[in-house]
Amino acid sequence: MGTGSSVTRGASISGNDLTNGDLFEVNGEVRHIPVEMNSRRALPLSLRSIGGSLGRVRRRGSSTKSALAGENDDEVDKHFLHELEAHKLKEFRELRLANERLEEENRRLRHELKMQTSAAGKLREDRHNCLQSEAQACERAAALEREKDKIQNLFKMYRESKEKELQDLLRAKRELESKLQKFHSSKPMLGDDLNLTSGTPQRGSSSDLFSNHPGEWWAPLDISELSSQPMNTMRGPELAQALMEADGPFTNVSKIDWSVATLSLTQSQLVWQPCSILRVYMCAGPDMTEEAQILQQLCYRLHSVCEAENRFFQFMYLPFETSKATARNVEKYRPIVRKELERCDIFVAFLGSAHSKFMKDEIELGHLNSPAAKPAVFVFKNDSIGTNISSRQRGGSSNKSLVALLKTKIRATGKAKIFEDCVGCKEAAEVAYEELASLVQIELSDCSEMDSALAEFCDEQEIPQSVIQDRRDEAEQIEILSQFITTPGTFGFEKYFEHLDEHVSGSGPLPPLLVLGDEGSGKTQLLAKWVERQREKSPGTLVLYHFSGQPGSCSSDPVLMMRRLTAEMMRLGGGPYSLPCDASRLETEFPRWLDKVASHRQGGVILVIDSIDRLESGEQHLGWLLDPLPVDARVVLSATDQTCPEAWRMLPAMKIQPLSSRDARSLLRVWLGNTKTLITSEQEVKLISNGKATVSPLPIVLIAKYLASDSNATTLGSRIEACVNCQCVKDIVCLILERQEVETESDGFKGFVAQVLSLIACSANGLSVSEVIHLAPAPLTVWTPLYYALIDRHIVAETAGLLRPTSEQVCQAIREKYMPLSEQRNSCYQQLAKFFQERLCSVTNRLSDELPRILCTLDDKGKLQEVISNVFVFIRLYRRGRCSQLVRYWQVTGADQVGMAQHYCDAIGRLQEGDASTDKLKRVACLYENVGRFLRDLGLMSQAVGPLQRALEVREQALDPDHPSVAQSLYQLGNLYTQWGKFGSVSSSLTFQLCTHLCCTRV
Repeated sequence: MGTGSSVTRGASISGNDLTNGDLFEVNGEVRHIPVEMNSRRALPLSLRSIGGSLGRVRRRGSSTKSALAGENDDEVDKHFLHELEAHKLKEFRELRLANERLEEENRRLRHELKMQTSAAGKLREDRHNCLQSEAQACERAAALEREKDKIQNLFKMYRESKEKELQDLLRAKRELESKLQKFHSSKPMLGDDLNLTSGTPQRGSSSDLFSNHPGEWWAPLDISELSSQPMNTMRGPELAQALMEADGPFTNVSKIDWSVATLSLTQSQLVWQPCSILRVYMCAGPDMTEEAQILQQLCYRLHSVCEAENRFFQFMYLPFETSKATARNVEKYRPIVRKELERCDIFVAFLGSAHSKFMKDEIELGHLNSPAAKPAVFVFKNDSIGTNISSRQRGGSSNKSLVALLKTKIRATGKAKIFEDCVGCKEAAEVAYEELASLVQIELSDCSEMDSALAEFCDEQEIPQSVIQDRRDEAEQIEILSQFITTPGTFGFEKYFEHLDEHVSGSGPLPPLLVLGDEGSGKTQLLAKWVERQREKSPGTLVLYHFSGQPGSCSSDPVLMMRRLTAEMMRLGGGPYSLPCDASRLETEFPRWLDKVASHRQGGVILVIDSIDRLESGEQHLGWLLDPLPVDARVVLSATDQTCPEAWRMLPAMKIQPLSSRDARSLLRVWLGNTKTLITSEQEVKLISNGKATVSPLPIVLIAKYLASDSNATTLGSRIEACVNCQCVKDIVCLILERQEVETESDGFKGFVAQVLSLIACSANGLSVSEVIHLAPAPLTVWTPLYYALIDRHIVAETAGLLRPTSEQVCQAIREKYMPLSEQRNSCYQQLAKFFQERLCSVTNRLSDELPRILCTLDDKGKLQEVISNVFVFIRLYRRGRCSQLVRYWQVTGADQVGMAQHYCDAIGRLQEGDASTDKLKRVACLYENVGRFLRDLGLMSQAVGPLQRALEVREQALDPDHPSVAQSLYQLGNLYTQWGKFGSVSSSLTFQLCTHLCCTRV
């Protein structure tokens, strides 16, 4: 409702009129009387009515409300009826739409109910089938249990019947070893009538195994067969008492016999590893230096022969008296001569009528003291043959009685090859070279596995069906472990050993334990000594280890590490020796093999990875370390505290604390104990109080080496002061290098130390002695003392035949001292690249590992693509599982997958041009097949079809259709299509099975 008013003027109004709501005037004042109004909808009409009435004179006593209502009631009623009808129509439409929606929802719910009813029926049927399957499975399980009991009874009977045979075999083995040791100790190595092609045992053959490793000489014969047996049957009396009855058949076998047997049967590697370097030492009298120089030139051919067999050849000839610079201090070279003679594998000597200062010592140490230790070749020259001996003596003594006595003693041994009556210097050198080459070939065939297949375009049958494991990687790890085990000084390690033992002995699945410490704090030595301790303490535990090298080296590649460790577990687990090439497959397979082997070992498996922060992309490839590990597997990692990735910091950690003053002084005394350097207690305190420079083992060892570098006691005080002023490892290394430069440059070779160390620091995996001598030419009388000094002073270490810095800190100190500018480093890289590129005509494993890495560092994409496109470089990398490196090199060049495959096919096609002989076609087919297998291993199935198909076509062209090599190609194609899922591409299932049978049974 509302209010309205009208304004009138007149006389006073009575009370009755006031009640009707009209206007009135009292004493000249207009009063407004509220009246009832119509709704807002009728307001315009009412206003018009009111406006019309304002001009009329209204009779006193009439009401505004009645006037308005009377005029507008009809119109208002019509308007309200119209709105009501519209509202009803709107509600009707809404109700109709809601009804349609409800009907649609009803139909949907009915359909869902029908579907659910059908699904419930199927579930009831499946439940019924599952119950039937469960009943059948229970019946089969009961049958298998009965069969199991039957087999256990049969095995018990078989075990009891074989007890006596086992004891007899162990007894016979010991007797045979004893007889063979006596026989080989009394049998001459080389006689006067020795025929080198007759297979006479040489050094490094089985005779060394008998003398050095008794009880393990037979391990290489059948280790592959024995390793495939269940390992829980090789635990001796302990297993017999734990799993069998107390009076079982194995209770009579002694623990000594079981220890020898299990050590040989479960050996993961061949016990004897060939040395990485084949060393030849030659001495010559002053009157036969010309023959010695000719032989030295001829022996350069043997470098490539040894490198093709993954070994380095080192020829040592030290004519001290021909060098004026070294003649003044010739006595200081006597220890060097002794060391070289102790390490050499073959001894060669030229004897005339004169002798040098060291000749008597050289012949005695090289042959007379132990005639059967190593092969020896002697060339004698009689007095009547020499033309002018006195003019060729060059300072030597002509004491003929001494030379004649030496010749008589050599002939009396009867264990050396002797050549006499040679006419001319050239003939004498040539006969000695022919004999030496024969000895080298025998040494290589006895000690090294043949790995020169495609480097010399050898026969295709020598290429294995799957990639092989590089033994050099394993030899490198063994040598690193041995070096740190024999390193003196374990002060303060006992508490860390206890912590590691507690982690290993814990129950249930445990995460890896992270060992953190500063650089040079002794993490590697701690883990190496703990590994050796665990092997002695728990012989039944398999201890796997990996020591990471410098960044960029092969040992810092996590994929190669997993391949090596997986191969180790495959040999122990009895599985097929077929390693995957793809990194993702390795990341999946490695934890599975770790679980499998750990569950079958009595003591489980311990995995030790040192310097995990040095592994390239370690967080990407080693993510499985953060997942739950097998129950019987324990993992121990180490990393530098400053460079440890964040992903590993969440693991349980053990922090290596700095050395205490007492431990530091004890360590310093140990390292100075083997030298003639003596310091007082006050000097010890002065050295140890040098803050950060003496809180870790590495700087203390370097300080001890520097103090012992000079035997002059008068300068000891100044050397101690220099060490006290050092603030870090870099300063101590610079002191040692400055001292070494003074010693070497006194012989007239200025800058030789800087050149050698710069090349070693720039190489990815290190350099061999022969490579250093070629890159930095200098007489052996200058190089040999430097070589021993750098090793003795802890600047470089020789591992697997390669020289490399002892630690990352030493390497950084060398680079900052000798190569502070990038131009200087690039100059060294270019020198190394040029050196290896000159040897591309004969590709070796060493070249394929080093050259691509150097070119990547130089960012020379053109030469890098040229090198990795070489099929021989490809074969060297692929056969040793370097697939991830190959792919990474191709990614650097910017080539795609199709381009990579096309480059290899084009390179093989160029080799095929010209000569179409059967042998060459066979080798070309082998190259095509390896490329196809490489692409298949990477998952590039479509690209792999072409090379494998081409290999089949070439073999069908060169060989008989029934030849096993043709069947091998068919098998590879069938295997490819099977992995690809294109079974229709295989011509016939019967043909595929036949090819598989032929390839698996061929010799």
